[in-house]
Amino acid sequence: MARLSKEALKNSQNFTFREEEVTVPGISEDGEPGTVLVRTPSVGARDRLAKQRPDSVGDWDLKDTARLFAAIVVDPQCTEEEAEAFLADWPGEALDAILVKFNELTGADGEEVDGKRDAVGDFPDSE
Repeated sequence: MARLSKEALKNSQNFTFREEEVTVPGISEDGEPGTVLVRTPSVGARDRLAKQRPDSVGDWDLKDTARLFAAIVVDPQCTEEEAEAFLADWPGEALDAILVKFNELTGADGEEVDGKRDAVGDFPDSE
């Protein structure tokens, strides 16, 4: 395995993001089940999401869900505002399927995410 050069690290054409089609249960188009494409975020997008994440689960609202949806669902691509307009009416299992796949792709679980947030809180200049 070759060591990467600085040029390789800077060139976005060398980047690969994990992505996967997710069947969205409870939502169909023309009577057929459908899918969305979920992709792992860039470091910058992930850190923006972490910074905007509420401190408490109890403070999480639809706007936060829409922000996450817009960041991880890349096809069809939606803005936060578009996602906020339709997510409230979605079956819960539809969003759950997307979030489960996102967690699988990133290897994240709630504890790891909280641990990163706690570490960043201890060292706010580390980002």
